[in-house]
Amino acid sequence: MHILRICILFIFIVTSIAFGIDQFLSYRDKDIIAPVINCSEDVLHLSVKADDKELLKGMTAEDDKDGDVTSTLLIAGKSNFIEEGVIRVDYVAFDSHNNVGTYNRRVIYDDYHSPRFSSKSPLMTRSETSADFSFFEATDVLEGDISNKIKVTYGVGVSDTSNEYPFTMEVTNGYGDIEKLDLTLDIVSNREYNRDCPALSDYIIYVPVGGEVDLSSYLIGIRQGDHVIDFEESDYYKENVIIDDYTDYERPGVYTAEFSLRIAYSTYTVTKMVIIVTEDF
Repeated sequence: MHILRICILFIFIVTSIAFGIDQFLSYRDKDIIAPVINCSEDVLHLSVKADDKELLKGMTAEDDKDGDVTSTLLIAGKSNFIEEGVIRVDYVAFDSHNNVGTYNRRVIYDDYHSPRFSSKSPLMTRSETSADFSFFEATDVLEGDISNKIKVTYGVGVSDTSNEYPFTMEVTNGYGDIEKLDLTLDIVSNREYNRDCPALSDYIIYVPVGGEVDLSSYLIGIRQGDHVIDFEESDYYKENVIIDDYTDYERPGVYTAEFSLRIAYSTYTVTKMVIIVTEDF
């Protein structure tokens, strides 16, 4: 009995020593060191047209056991704008034991500008119907069409006798840039709405400070209610339209140009275009 106890104790001691050695060797060989990400450009300048592949420019990753693991580099996230057109991009890289290395740097979009509004319909509404803002669109140079993010703040203090409806459009892109535009809808009767008027390809345009624009190039025909007829098929010529441009192209601001069509002796219909002169171009 005494010999049996000694044997059991001996086996226990040997097993414990073997287990300890195994644990020590496993710990010694365990890979707990994450890959190191290196970057040749801590601040990256890009165009808004750049894709995610270009966001990885100048990045490499090295692991102490696996060697070069640059192929595992991924973009983990993008921040909101730190300032206009500048974001922080977070990167990660992995080794074969799923250790994760991290890195971040600033990316500057050199040709970025804030979202812009547009409209393919005239800025008017019929007095017999409720104001419609669904035809307005918004485009962002990084995200494309963001029209579904447009919010409209309706005008206040509009009386029944007023022929104008002031309102504010606001849109925010995915990077937190908020753009607002104060506009006015002309309130007209059904009869006025359906009269022949100059039709334009765009009713809101953006122009750089000091820039030039040929407003006649936006004339596409004659609008009759919700329909547009080419000049070739109408009773009017493009030359029948008189353009009055009230824009100061040297000063940023929101301006209006008027396209007037004489439809009878001393009778004109007017279509308005909003011209936004901006340094953000």
